[in-house]
Amino acid sequence: MLVSCYIKISNLPIYKEKNSIFTVHLITKQMENFTKEFNEIDKIKMFELKVFDLRARQEDYILFNIGIFGETFRAERIALNKQEEQSKFVAFDYIEIDKDFSVTENLEHLYMECVNSIIDSNFYDLN
Repeated sequence: MLVSCYIKISNLPIYKEKNSIFTVHLITKQMENFTKEFNEIDKIKMFELKVFDLRARQEDYILFNIGIFGETFRAERIALNKQEEQSKFVAFDYIEIDKDFSVTENLEHLYMECVNSIIDSNFYDLN
């Protein structure tokens, strides 16, 4: 039994009313279906981008390992700048999952975020 709910999932507000239990269940069910669809993809969940390493002065590849974390798609990768390199955390790019779009469309959006992070990088250029 849900007594009170002060969370906001996606862009849909959840109110402390009778229908809030249904709203939470509906949003959770949408996310479950989305996650299930993503997990059923039979391909490796990774982006590979060809880059030019400015430090080593040679071509290289950056791998982005893709997963769902909460209500976001996250692409973990190597550090692309000095600040990320010095961090104790894994570098990543992410997008909030838009359940109004398909898994493929959300992955395309994530891919563009990954490309943009390389464009903004101090260590690499797109090749």
